[in-house]
Amino acid sequence: MPTRLSTDLVHCSICLDVFTNPVSIPCGHNFCRCCILDYWKTTALFQCPMCKKTFKRPDISINTVLREIAEQFKDIRVINAERLQQQELKEERDSLLIKLTYSDFHCACKSNFQKRSSVFVKYQ
Repeated sequence: MPTRLSTDLVHCSICLDVFTNPVSIPCGHNFCRCCILDYWKTTALFQCPMCKKTFKRPDISINTVLREIAEQFKDIRVINAERLQQQELKEERDSLLIKLTYSDFHCACKSNFQKRSSVFVKYQ
């Protein structure tokens, strides 16, 4: 049975956004490359912001698998946002159509009733 991927797995805990050029540091935590490098500029130690483990300046490189997963997540997020927007527009259009149909029906009934007494009332 497939399980849903947690969105926490593709988000940097420093910038709280989807990874951009993710890197893994020696303790195993992942961050955007620029986020962890900027963080290390603010501290005297090379330390993980999550578990506080310290180490010598690591040689970090981009985790290409995690980067691909993050890019796919971004694409899915854009597609889902577009679908949601289309669904909202459709619901709004359907709602207006129902209101117009009701309004036209109500106006037609009122007009037919009023025609018999020779008085016309504009429906508002």
